[in-house]
Amino acid sequence: MSTNLVQSAGLFDQLAQDLQTFPGFARVLVTACTVSVLAAVLLNFILARQGHAVRSRKKSTVETGSMLLFLAGFYALIRTRTGVYDVPAMYHPAADVGLILLLLGTVVNLMGRFALGRNWGNHVVIYEDHQLVTRGVYHFVRHPLYAGLIWMFLGAALIFQNGAALLATLFLFLPGMYYRGKQEEKVLAAQFPEYEDYRDRTGMFFPIAMGPETARVPRPAFAFCRISLTLMLWLAWGFHLLWLVAAVLVILAASVALKVQRSPMIQLYQQTVLRIKPTLHYELLDVPAMRFAHGLGALMALGVIIGILIAPVGGWYGLLAFCLLKTIAALGYCPASKLFACMQKGGCCALTRRC
Repeated sequence: MSTNLVQSAGLFDQLAQDLQTFPGFARVLVTACTVSVLAAVLLNFILARQGHAVRSRKKSTVETGSMLLFLAGFYALIRTRTGVYDVPAMYHPAADVGLILLLLGTVVNLMGRFALGRNWGNHVVIYEDHQLVTRGVYHFVRHPLYAGLIWMFLGAALIFQNGAALLATLFLFLPGMYYRGKQEEKVLAAQFPEYEDYRDRTGMFFPIAMGPETARVPRPAFAFCRISLTLMLWLAWGFHLLWLVAAVLVILAASVALKVQRSPMIQLYQQTVLRIKPTLHYELLDVPAMRFAHGLGALMALGVIIGILIAPVGGWYGLLAFCLLKTIAALGYCPASKLFACMQKGGCCALTRRC
């Protein structure tokens, strides 16, 4: 008994010491959030076993088991410090953002599970008494459980300054969640006629609606936006200006948040050149496709920045590839917007101009 008491006292002393430093506090918080979500997942399984009649069930490769496998790999990257970009001046700002994302993700995930209740399923399931949940956190995002996990992984990667973990989240976990979300949406749309309208007005993982919308934008302003960002990237590559890549990242992220017609570069052109020389030529843009393209561009810019910080040679070659892709888009063929159309239609025909 005395040995157990001594061990418990030692654990509490260690916990108290960890809480006195920022890195220690961050580790404790990450652990607490992870345990909370895992406990909620266990509760979901317990309630599902008590269950109700199943109308339809479709197995998915993206389920709790594969998510736990990703968690194990993510933990291994953090534990072994694989892919750490040690930039002391950036630690606290990045960690602060990471903590906010981690806490928001945990809250959103838990609130989503509470609102979903017994409609939860490890695979894609429709129950006989299934209900379409649009209240609570579902009012802001269609998949709060997956959104919360994405935000948590992004936050943890920033807290521990781990570029490999961040890239794994963006290019492995996020696409996996997208795939699973689309599987569910196909079934829900067939079951609930009102789901299509809900999908159009509600963001998937972020509170940004991507439903059908078009915008009338001055053609010269749109061309200026494409060309100027491409030139900025080529200048960044030619003179090794990392801050210029960061500027492109900020501009692209702002375009996603403000919608394309109010993006910084288009507004800059409209408030300067078009005031002197108005145009009669306008272009009708698919807003969701453009927001997706700019969002993907922002992720690529972020990946390039992390790559340069971790492995400069490979990172600058990554920027060269980004420059080439952006040049193709500037010439009028946007691979990202075609990819968006492809995903929306569920086929690859949209990658060709014939579609």
